[in-house]
Amino acid sequence: MADEAPFPHAYPKEFDTELAAVWYAANYFYQQSYNRIGETTGVLFKKPSQKFGFTYRMDGGFLGAKVRWGDVPQEKGYVITAGWHTHVPGTRFCEIDRDGAAALCFAFGLTDGLMQEFRSFSSDDTGLAKDATRITHRKISFYLITADMIKRYTPGEQDKMWRKAVPSKMVGIWHENF
Repeated sequence: MADEAPFPHAYPKEFDTELAAVWYAANYFYQQSYNRIGETTGVLFKKPSQKFGFTYRMDGGFLGAKVRWGDVPQEKGYVITAGWHTHVPGTRFCEIDRDGAAALCFAFGLTDGLMQEFRSFSSDDTGLAKDATRITHRKISFYLITADMIKRYTPGEQDKMWRKAVPSKMVGIWHENF
């Protein structure tokens, strides 16, 4: 059924396209990621019905999280198509009162402001897609999500980026501070 999670960590809705699934994940999960200053990750997959779904995990830290490809039971006909994760701007540390936040605010203010680093794939990000592609013998993409952008890395292809509206519950909260 479309409104029941087919297995643990799977979101219960289904979508017509991979991009529709990741777009929904972006709008639904980004604010939680931003509030806790930690990455949210998941796997996009095609169901036996040919519709798309995704898994999600909200246990990542600021500097990384583990994508759990094994969350998708491929033996039951589900096909992994991509991974996804959020990036929170380091300048988020400028908005909190936590030990070490001032130093992190300064450091990430430089990297986010000058290099737009939180909008870029890390070597770990691209490595995940390359490894998954090598293991499956088919291209596996990896998506990066911010409040107002979705970006896709696919090994051997140009990155693709889509601008999007900030999730409605983040209007007035989201700002990059640079």
